[in-house]
Formats: sequence, structure tokens, C-alpha cells
Amino acid sequence: MFIAVCYFSLDSSADSRLTQRIKDKVFARFKLSLSEVGEGGIVLAAALVSKDENYLRSLFAKVLKFIEESEGVRIESETLEVIQR
Repeated sequence: MFIAVCYFSLDSSADSRLTQRIKDKVFARFKLSLSEVGEGGIVLAAALVSKDENYLRSLFAKVLKFIEESEGVRIESETLEVIQR
């Protein structure tokens, strides 16, 4: 079993309305809930569990690409941590 946690920050033009729209669209498309985490700036995070590490990496790559393309916002930084249990 693999546990993946992905967190990423949006560029400084993002605001709370955009953040909510991103969260809603990602949930509608991928059934994945994003949470706002961190202080200063907009940082979003999500976690998933799967038997397949490649699936997790692929899904998070798709989610990040979807956010950039659908909202025209730039993701400034991203981190994906995968833990095997």
C-alpha cells in the first residue's frame, strides 16, 4: 500500500474565490478533495492511498495539469511525498 500526499502553492494572483473554484472543479472531475494548508500564500494539499505508486504519481500530475489549464493559474511549487506501508 502506498500513501501519497501532494501539496502545492498557487501564484500570488490567486484569491479565495479562485481557490474555491479550483477545489470544486477538482472534486467534480477527480472526486478528490483539496484542503487549504499553510500560512501565507495559497497552499493546497490532498492525500490518496493506492496499491499502485505509479497510479498515484500519474493522478496527481493530471490534477496539477488540470488546475493550470482550466483556471489559467500557475502552480509555483509542488511536492509529492509517497510512503510505502
